[in-house]
Amino acid sequence: MPHTQEEYARTAELRARSLNQAFARLSPKRRLVLAEIVNGLRGTEIAQKLNCSASTINGHKKSIYRKLGVNNLTAAAVVAVIYGGFKPERHLDDDLKQGLADLNNVDREVLMWLATGLTNREIAEKKKCSRHTVESRVRRRIFGKLGVKTRRHAAVLGVVYGGIKPDLDAILRDLY
Repeated sequence: MPHTQEEYARTAELRARSLNQAFARLSPKRRLVLAEIVNGLRGTEIAQKLNCSASTINGHKKSIYRKLGVNNLTAAAVVAVIYGGFKPERHLDDDLKQGLADLNNVDREVLMWLATGLTNREIAEKKKCSRHTVESRVRRRIFGKLGVKTRRHAAVLGVVYGGIKPDLDAILRDLY
């Protein structure tokens, strides 16, 4: 973990270079799978859309994790929008603007932890509340306000349109 501004800048530069190389090594099919992950589709939905099996998609997801140095779909999606130039298909419409505006400070904090790739249990530990409280907040409040069905889609929209800043050191701790 960097301690000075110069160390932080150097680490950020190394991270960006490493991720640029990682994105360049993704096959066109894996880039397509990652684009659908960014759009919040589930594995079975991606398989149907790309006319292949769910196990094929799972293999692509594992390769994406390994190449990007992440350990879950949300982290892969967030890294893709921050470093890989991927954009969600959903644009900033009036409903999404209103949903983002309706998020309170606790919702935004939970969304930041979602974008960092934490599980509900890990978020609950940080918030000192129950896992069920976090699950309820995520599903009822955040998903409802943003009009999404998956954690990664909420995270991507929060990062791209809502000013959510995930903890990139936590997401990419094994990368550099």
